Amino acid sequence: MTKATISSSNNKPIKKYQYAEMSLGDLAEILSLTIKHDYENKVVTFLAMLSAYTFSSQINISFNAPSSSGKTYITHEIAKLFPDEDKIESSGASPTSFYHGESVYDAKRKAKVISLSRKILILYEQHDPLFQAKLRPVLSHDQWDIKLRITNKQKSGENRAELIIIEGFPATIFCSAGLRLDEQEATRAILLSPEITEDKLKEGVHLQALRGANEDEFDMSIEGNPDRIGLMKRVIAIREENVDDIIIPDPKTVEDRFYTKLGTIKPRHMRDMGHLMKLIKAITLLNVWHRRQLDKSIVATQSDIDQAFELWSQFTESQELGISPALLLFYNKYIV
Repeated sequence: MTKATISSSNNKPIKKYQYAEMSLGDLAEILSLTIKHDYENKVVTFLAMLSAYTFSSQINISFNAPSSSGKTYITHEIAKLFPDEDKIESSGASPTSFYHGESVYDAKRKAKVISLSRKILILYEQHDPLFQAKLRPVLSHDQWDIKLRITNKQKSGENRAELIIIEGFPATIFCSAGLRLDEQEATRAILLSPEITEDKLKEGVHLQALRGANEDEFDMSIEGNPDRIGLMKRVIAIREENVDDIIIPDPKTVEDRFYTKLGTIKPRHMRDMGHLMKLIKAITLLNVWHRRQLDKSIVATQSDIDQAFELWSQFTESQELGISPALLLFYNKYIV
């Protein structure tokens, strides 16, 4: 399969040179308009959605935390910054419902094709963990075309097998109140949990008071914010760059640095290394115009690598243990 490209947008042409270098701190400041605190969570969630605009470097996120902690809110607020046509959003789905969704019949392959290339798949309330399990080949990027055979009952009552092809790789964000994770899902995603601190809760209450006092005025003040508008335009401009891959120079140095954070090497570390590399590429993508070389390749800088390691260090321990940060916090606070 050749590397795919997205269709051109109907929006007016965007002058790429107007976008200055943006650090993760700059990004977090804009996201803080509606998401207080939760620095790592909101930044990584944004980068995960942005990673959809690559050929095969999409990031998977699994938000696992108790109800009302903010996992759905963070995801929903950041999703607002991305074009509707690039998102596949659901507030719940049965394990096999995904295979019966929107598809295009390919007469040549005699199959229904569900294209996920350069899409953002968001499940806000993951009621059934089997849904995520069914998508394991997609989350692992096993192959471009995932072929599945399902049985449908015809009007005549006869059972008929159909070929379903899931094409391409999406960036995925799963939100669940369940804290128990199957190891196979835990290794396929970056595990996140929202902060639950008094300062965050107070600011969250204040934000809701402002919104509730005059919702229209509050929404207009947020949606009219020039930095927020600029970030949304930046997302579209990045999409229009049609990026396939991003080069990380000197991977041996990155590998050695990764090892310094580890104890005994485990099989899961192969996937963790993959998550880290994709995180570096997503950070690079944020400043794609400043990373493009004369030969048109896009190359990560040392700053991109350093910022990725700084982010990764915040959830290395929970990732290493294969449990959500919320569960690790509970263990350290109430048991240890």
